[in-house]
Amino acid sequence: MSVSGVLKLVGLDDYINPSQDCIKPVEVASSSSNHLQQQKKRGTIAMETDGVYSKTATVDGSVKAVEITLNDCLACSGCITSAESVLVSEQSSAEFYRVLESNTRAGNSGVEVRVVVVCVSTQSVASLASTFSLSMEQTYSKLRRFLLDIGVHKVYNLTVANDLSLVETSREFMERCETGDGLPLVTSACPGWVCYAEKTHGEFILPYMSSVRSSQQIMGSWLDSVSGGRAVFHVFIMPCYDKKLEASRSEFQTAGGGREVNLVLTSGELTQMIRDKVASLVDVLDDVAEFEQSMMVDGLYVTEGDRGSGGYLEHVARQAFRRFNQGVDIPDLLYKELRNSDLQEVVIPVSNNPTKSHLKFVFVYGFRNIQNIVRKIKQGKCDYDFVEIMACPSGCLNGGGQFNSKDSQSDGQMRLGQASRLYQTLPYREANSNPNVNIAYADWLENEDQLKYSLHTQYRKVETNLTRLNIKW
Repeated sequence: MSVSGVLKLVGLDDYINPSQDCIKPVEVASSSSNHLQQQKKRGTIAMETDGVYSKTATVDGSVKAVEITLNDCLACSGCITSAESVLVSEQSSAEFYRVLESNTRAGNSGVEVRVVVVCVSTQSVASLASTFSLSMEQTYSKLRRFLLDIGVHKVYNLTVANDLSLVETSREFMERCETGDGLPLVTSACPGWVCYAEKTHGEFILPYMSSVRSSQQIMGSWLDSVSGGRAVFHVFIMPCYDKKLEASRSEFQTAGGGREVNLVLTSGELTQMIRDKVASLVDVLDDVAEFEQSMMVDGLYVTEGDRGSGGYLEHVARQAFRRFNQGVDIPDLLYKELRNSDLQEVVIPVSNNPTKSHLKFVFVYGFRNIQNIVRKIKQGKCDYDFVEIMACPSGCLNGGGQFNSKDSQSDGQMRLGQASRLYQTLPYREANSNPNVNIAYADWLENEDQLKYSLHTQYRKVETNLTRLNIKW
């Protein structure tokens, strides 16, 4: 199996569940008449690129094909950690290059090529800017040029998709506040947290989870809707390995049975690709190509108060204050640090809510804090109305795929600090003020069915197979 060289298991000290044997072992058929004889014979088995097992040496009997997908990994409760990294050949830089090389061969033969579209998260831009000592704008410009030079057809950022996710999350929160049901609303943009919730807490937590898609999957849905039937290969550059898991979910398949997001690479994987090709992003010329006119084409912006994870708490709290205080804007949100800097709350007064005099918000980063808030929700002792959850300590800027795992702890903290400062240099803009968001609702999400399909999803309890017979400590 070919995987990216930078994939490593790191930072697995937050939470570890007892492991178990694989729930889908390779089965070898044998007949009763020559069972003992078959046991003595050995053969060589290879796994093909499509995941099917085949014999590479002559043996008697047959080998039963077994398919193991990322969804099978999601159905296994053997490895729940803060950075659940699954090594699969489909989600690697090698697969990315394979598609680009296939396009080159097809182009030389006059055959229609797959349109390769790359979408880059703002957190990944910050990671690359920190690595190569560039500004955010320089990094994004040079990165576009690098990707276009190696055969990519289009490069987007996720600004509009993130704004759509924020706007829809605030709408969902207002609806729950009015009915009083389903509070606290818990964000679901972090696939590591979603995976943990589905496997470990199921029906206790899922009713509180937001149904709004993450920016990755909103963008994936839009790209699929505008493909016009052409063969398109969607690649996303994200700060976290768990985004590979998110892309593989069955809920995010196209009408034709493919994936809305074909491949996810982390910031670290892209960094290694750049170094393999040009040594440094500094050596790449700035991109001077004009941006296409599209609702999803935008500059790099962040919402006010966004600390690097999308700004869900900040946006929803500001919208709630405006909604429940006769349209008055709140000047600044006051954060109160609780047990640590990854656990902070905000309280806002409300004047025209019939059931509450104030609303409480909290962001919860890292599994140690997550387990405490989950315990309170399950016990009915959580007094928060909105909970922003991210699996990684310090949030998405510190995602498992952001920085080099060989860095010492002090180097990692320094790099995180640099990325955070670079992230904060981006201009602020409220998601509701993004003109492209209004265009998207008018032109793309023109009816309720399309809106629900493209901006929302659902989560499910994952049945585990953990017994005394297969448990391993």
